[in-house]
Amino acid sequence: MSAYTDFDGTFTRVPGTDRYTASKPLAWDIGKAGSGKTIEVPALYEHDVSIPGFLTWIFDRHDPRFQRAARLHDWLLDNGWSAWTSAAVFYDALKADRVPRAKRWAMAIAVLQHVALKGEPQTPIEPASRSDR
Repeated sequence: MSAYTDFDGTFTRVPGTDRYTASKPLAWDIGKAGSGKTIEVPALYEHDVSIPGFLTWIFDRHDPRFQRAARLHDWLLDNGWSAWTSAAVFYDALKADRVPRAKRWAMAIAVLQHVALKGEPQTPIEPASRSDR
């Protein structure tokens, strides 16, 4: 188990929007549980589950199984992570949430396409120092 799968917080919809906040911070270990490299999304951070209109008959944006993964994905994008990296974490988080493989693939491809069409933030990422490699 990990802090992510043990998350016992709740998500609350922000009135008048399709956005959510959480009652507790959400943690995700990069690579594998216990890696020592953890992302923590603050409780008051607002996220959504963006689903293209033509896919809403298959995917319900308010399905609780998608909340944690969408929260991580949005946080990463808002903090300068690339669309590819954010989509990979999104996919892995959906897997941890036991979303079936076909849905995980479709959702990861959809978020990647959405971000690609919208345009990725041009935040430069500093290269790791030699001691970090």
